[in-house]
Formats: sequence, structure tokens, C-alpha cells
Amino acid sequence: MTANGCDFCDEIAGRPPKLLGLPSMLSTRIVKATQAGDLFAIPDASPISDRHGLIIPRAHISRFSQFDCDSLIPLVEKAATCLATSETLVFFEHGGHSCLRNGVCSEHAHLHLVAVDRFSMPQFISTLMQLEGKVSDSYDSIKRVFHSELRPDSSDYLVFGIASHGVMDIRIIDFDYIPSQMLRYALADSLGIAPHIESMKNRREAFLSSYRWLVQLLSL
Repeated sequence: MTANGCDFCDEIAGRPPKLLGLPSMLSTRIVKATQAGDLFAIPDASPISDRHGLIIPRAHISRFSQFDCDSLIPLVEKAATCLATSETLVFFEHGGHSCLRNGVCSEHAHLHLVAVDRFSMPQFISTLMQLEGKVSDSYDSIKRVFHSELRPDSSDYLVFGIASHGVMDIRIIDFDYIPSQMLRYALADSLGIAPHIESMKNRREAFLSSYRWLVQLLSL
């Protein structure tokens, strides 16, 4: 199932991507993530770090709560096991509410994966609360969050989690109003960095580095 006018569907079908002003450095940025071909990985077009990718499903669905997460879980776990001791894998998804109603975020489901240093969940939660977000208790299972706590037809959620060497801490976050890119901006604020790399040269380098990271990660 694909959708006309969806950039991610177009990329999966082999059509050139729109990369927010980046020159076309790669014939494709799509990396096959699973043997079954139900999931793919791509570097974020505006990466927050030099290891920032997206996991996207082949099917045009608007959120991962509509997806059988059995093939998603090993990808997140694999990415976490390849980190240095001081690093944390951050992963987050915007639900249909933020994508479809309050911003320009793609309607095609996508889970951000970002490798970061010096991440603090308490500090991040404090940032969210200052933005009037309501944060759930901690969950240690991706499958439990998507299949038990979120109804498959729910359009009104955000998911944010971290994984580091076998330990997961996942939260469901609720806002009365969810601007697009909310979690990107909250993450950047908690890390003390910009939510988007301003310099085109630096953004291009981070994009290529993220692509190489995904290729290496998914070939292991």
C-alpha cells in the first residue's frame, strides 16, 4: 500500500528524494533494514547529529501502532548494542496527531534513531514538562507500548525512548497541542544543541555520516 505524493513512498519506489536543499549525493539513501523488506532505514535529511536515521515501513501507515512491531524491535536493540559505553540511543515517533493536523511532518510513519552523548532522561522530562507535556511512567518494552498502551487506531500520541546496553526506558507523551517536530526540539534543548544543523556543509557531512552508520549497522 502506497500513497500518491508521499516522499517516503516515492523513495521506496526508487524515485529521487527531496532532501531539503541537500545536493543529490547518493543515487538512493534507502537502506534495506529487514530481510522481509517491510522496513527500511534512511538518514534524516536534516540530522541533529552525525548518527541520525529514520526507520520507515514499506506500507504507507501513519503510525507504528498500526504495525506488527516484531521486526522493529530487533533493529532498535541492535543499534543500542553498537554504542560506546558513554552513548545512548534515543528513538522517538510522532503520532498521527502531530503529523496530520499541526505541522509539516510526513504522514508516513517514521521512527527517529539518534546516537547521542551525555543524555539525561530526567532533564529531558523536565524540558517536556516545561512545555506542558504529560509524561507516562517508564516502560521497558517497545512491543508493550505500541500494542498494549496505544490503540492501533489512536491518532493522538507521541513516543520517546532510550536504549543503552540492554536497558530501555520508553515514555508515552501527551500534549494538548502537538507542534510538528516537538520531540526534536525538546531533545536538542536538553542536549544544549541546535535542533537543525545550520551550515549546509556540516549538514551534508552529518547526512553522509548517518548514511554510513546505517549501512554499517544493518550489515552486522
